[in-house]
Amino acid sequence: MLIDDLKSLLQKYDLWAKKRLGQHFLVDEAVFEKIIEAAYLTLEDHVVEVGPGTGFLTERLLKKVKQVTAVEYDAAMVSMIKATFAGVKNLYLIHQDALRFQVPSGPYKVVANIPYYITSPLLKHFLQSENRPSLMVLLVQKEVAEKVCGISNKSMITIETQVFGGPEIIGIVPASSFYPKPQVDSAILKIKVYPKPLIPADQLWDFLRL
Repeated sequence: MLIDDLKSLLQKYDLWAKKRLGQHFLVDEAVFEKIIEAAYLTLEDHVVEVGPGTGFLTERLLKKVKQVTAVEYDAAMVSMIKATFAGVKNLYLIHQDALRFQVPSGPYKVVANIPYYITSPLLKHFLQSENRPSLMVLLVQKEVAEKVCGISNKSMITIETQVFGGPEIIGIVPASSFYPKPQVDSAILKIKVYPKPLIPADQLWDFLRL
């Protein structure tokens, strides 16, 4: 079981989930499969993964794509990933705050299980960049995913996202699918990014003030 593999891995490297970084590790194989399926991955794809953590999703991505650029903020996790994937040619690991990450110059997709607290700024970082991803598949808090899709409690994040792409919820993920368990359920959020935004990025703020 993945939960046993996770506990063994954390024990091996003397690691634990850091609450201040919003770390909750996915341990549900069926959810991993849904994320991979939703991303429509090919062997020509370049995927940016934010917060690879233990590398469980990373391992699955590496088998499906040409390159994975993994951006990890936690130095301890970076050391573990380096050891785990030593010699793997199609992984490029960066120790950096994802909100300062320079997006790739070529085509790419974003696939990640992200900390809840950076969901909104992370969406802005990628969707309002000069080179937007063609697709984003993110595991986020269920309530936030519903706001992004405009299902309930529409807010600024609804508009800021839907100007740049079409979001949909692929599936709901219960708290029991993570270790440690978060206090809320999650959702797989898929955003098909438009070739051109409905409103130019440099005019978005003026639009939102209307």
